[in-house]
Amino acid sequence: MLISTGHPNSVRSFEIMGPPELTLIPGECVVVADYKGETAAAWFDQLFAEGDTENEPMMLTLVNAKDAGYLYAGIDTSKCENVDHELGMAAFDSIVNGVHELVGYVYHYGQYELNNLSPDNPGAVLGIVEKGVPTKIVVKLWKEEPGSLEESPDLRYMIRISP
Repeated sequence: MLISTGHPNSVRSFEIMGPPELTLIPGECVVVADYKGETAAAWFDQLFAEGDTENEPMMLTLVNAKDAGYLYAGIDTSKCENVDHELGMAAFDSIVNGVHELVGYVYHYGQYELNNLSPDNPGAVLGIVEKGVPTKIVVKLWKEEPGSLEESPDLRYMIRISP
């Protein structure tokens, strides 16, 4: 499974920054997407405008989570690093202040006859505090709607950027 990151209202491509190194931690239901060295630098470059170094918004696109049966997501802010949790909280159904239902898919294919990419999704916006420093984003995913963000997820997806 992949989660794409990028500036809101922009097209994101793994070709720009290279694919992450994906690792599954057996027995823990955790997927780790590592961006290291050149791919980490490219990750920051595609997010921050030239000359900008701090407080940049970022939108998560849960590329194929819905096809895998995960219908709800939330950010585990206690486990994140270099993330501005306040930036995305303006959206009522925000991924950083509660459980976010995965909606907004536009094309038809895949197991659920939905596209693997989504249009602009204000509820999936958070902020990156500073360019070029270690960053970690932890996304909790559930197949059924949880009672709260604190509920144990079916899967955790951790994005680590290590410049």
